[in-house]
Order: sequence, then C-alpha cells, then structure tokens
Amino acid sequence: MKDIFELATMGTADVTVLTPKVISATIEEIRRSKRVFAQFYKANRDLVNTGGTEISFPKKKAGVVVSTNLSPGQGISASNISYDATTIKIAKHGVGIAIQGEAIRQVKRDIIADNIKEAGEAYADAMDTLALEAMFPTVTVTPSGASTIAASFPVIGIKSVADTSKFTGIINYASSSSIIVTGPNTITYWYVPSTAGARRVTATEGSLSAKDIWQLRADIISQKFDPDVLIINQRRLAELFYDPAAKFLEAYAYRGAGPLLNGEIGQLFGLKVIVTDHCPIYGAIAIDSDELGYHVVRKGLELKRDEYTGASMDVLYWWGFAEENYGVVNEKAYGAVAIKGTLTEVNATR
Repeated sequence: MKDIFELATMGTADVTVLTPKVISATIEEIRRSKRVFAQFYKANRDLVNTGGTEISFPKKKAGVVVSTNLSPGQGISASNISYDATTIKIAKHGVGIAIQGEAIRQVKRDIIADNIKEAGEAYADAMDTLALEAMFPTVTVTPSGASTIAASFPVIGIKSVADTSKFTGIINYASSSSIIVTGPNTITYWYVPSTAGARRVTATEGSLSAKDIWQLRADIISQKFDPDVLIINQRRLAELFYDPAAKFLEAYAYRGAGPLLNGEIGQLFGLKVIVTDHCPIYGAIAIDSDELGYHVVRKGLELKRDEYTGASMDVLYWWGFAEENYGVVNEKAYGAVAIKGTLTEVNATR
C-alpha cells in the first residue's frame, strides 16, 4: 500500500522516467525465467564499478603446484608453477520496442504487456545463443551449386539456412563431417571444437543411447571435471527415455529437495536433464556448471522512451542497450556427443 500511495503522488514527468525502468526490469525478469544455456555461467559485475572492457579469469589449477615425497631441505620448484587465464570481453547488445497507437486503441488486450513479454523472450533467446556459441563455434558456408562440402567435425546443429528447399542434411562420420545441398545456399552451423572436454559421435547411427551419455560423462570426468548437467533437444528425449539401460529419475521424485534449473525434467546418471529447443538437434551436451565460465556485465539493459522518432506517427518507441558477454573459462568442463550418420531432418535449425 505504501508503494501505491507513493505512486499516487508522482507527476507525469516521474511516470515518464519510471516506465522505461519498469519495462527494462520486466524484460530482464522474463529473460531469467527463459534462459537455458545462460544459467550455467557465473555472474560477474566487477566492470560495473571498475570500468574497463574485459576481465581475465584464471583457469582451474592455474598457478597451483603440489609436490610430494620431498627430501629434507628440498623446496617447491617455482619453474613448475604455470598460470593460464581466459579473457572475456564485453559486447554491446540492443533491444527496441515499437507499438502503434492504433493497436492500443482498437483491441481489448494489453498490447504493451504482450510486446514487453515478446521482447523479453526475444532477448532471452538472443543471449542464450551467445551463451551457446561461447561453447560451440559457428561456421558459415556458401556452396555455389549442388554438392557435398566438408564441415568442421562434428556438426551438432544448424543455426540458419538461407534456402531450406535446397538443404538436404548433414553427414557425421566417425572422424569427419559434411553438409549436403542441392543448389546455391548459405548455411551456418555449430560444431564441437577440439578443445572441448568431450568430442565424440554416437555408437549407433541416427540416435542417442544411454551408453553415449555415459561415455560423454566419462570423457569430461577424465579431464578432472565433474559434469552435473545434460542438455538435449526435445526430439532426442524419446531415444533416451525408451532406452532400457537409461535409469531416468523424474523431477517430481525429488521436487522440494532444492531449486530446479530452467527446463529440468529429471536426472540420468546423476546429471540434471535439461530438455529445450535451444539445444542443437544433432547431439547432446554435458556441462560442469561450477567450472564452465562467467557472464560478465558492465551495464544491464536500460530502456528509454524515444520522444522524437514516433512523435508524428502515433507510435510509442522504447530502445536501450546492455553491455555484457559470456565466456568459457575451462574448455574441458563441457563437451558433446553428436549424432552419427546421414541426418535429413526437415526442420534442421535448432
């Protein structure tokens, strides 16, 4: 009630200033509830106070050496101590909203609320893509005619296809990948880099199995990391769910034991299973979320009302920018298993 009485005493100028802040906060709140890959990065806001454009984070075990069975008087050799760090640079991102006055007056629905919700979802999707691409690089190829062209191994997903009618699919072999087209096209895809803690293809062509997930998990553990999350696309869930070797524990069985991650539906081999369309469809991803990396923020999203652009057009405009970025600090803290075989999904993107 106190907040309501305070709002009642505010003037028009105060409301004009307040509205963009409310919109910015609402977009950020929607983004938090929708994020998938972004939730595995630790937040860092040091640049908010100190300024600058980048931060260097030490990797696991950087600057640490342990010596055993030392003789009396023998010391620790400084030459054995190594230091390695990853630098994360912030980037600028923008969000804009435009609503026609006629749309507000002609319908009974709250058009502004609908647009803010859509802006929050679009912003969440864009930031999640940045978080994904911090782990899985993109490559764009532009074949000029019908051909099978080499691709970075292994392809885990297709980000975009200029002409879907001329995209046939991908092929993941045991050690190489390729993309098949039937004419001129531009295709952007994600692949699993060689620096990742796990980079393998499935044992059986065309599907995932419990064995693939166990081997994926083992690969990362062998790098001295402890994966706690498994991320798969919805179209891969049935392959694991109906595998008799998969001992799947549904989330309702342990609900209340602690907070659930966005998209968490259960556990498999101790990994929290996240099912989402944000995951590329040609594989499964495992992550040690405690050691993966950081989300560096210098400036949170701040929108402002555009008083001039829409003045003569009966349009409400809001726009604003954020300065932030995602970076993987420990490359071996994550990995993926890609689907082996010739894959011809009709809707290959995501």
